[in-house]
Amino acid sequence: MVGLLFLPTLPLLGFTVLLSGNAEAETAKKLSDVAALLRHEKTTIGTYPLALASIVRYNPLLQNIHKDYRNRELHYERHSSGKGYILISPGPDGNLNTTDDIEH
Repeated sequence: MVGLLFLPTLPLLGFTVLLSGNAEAETAKKLSDVAALLRHEKTTIGTYPLALASIVRYNPLLQNIHKDYRNRELHYERHSSGKGYILISPGPDGNLNTTDDIEH
């Protein structure tokens, strides 16, 4: 009986590991997409926006642009000159400034 209970859980464990790796890849893709929108904004107005919310405007497809794959808030900070920025996902642990952060 124990073997029967254990066998069905093996695929779930593998699926969980697969999803974990997928989360990092999807978050990295999301950061790249956000960076492309930020570059467009800089090209259009000459500086990067003060906040990610300003690139959403009235586009419902961009409503969650400020969230990573795990639905955590992205950290965006525009340099004071308006010519650069910092864009980071807090990573799996949800905390900034740790080794699992995903930066663009």
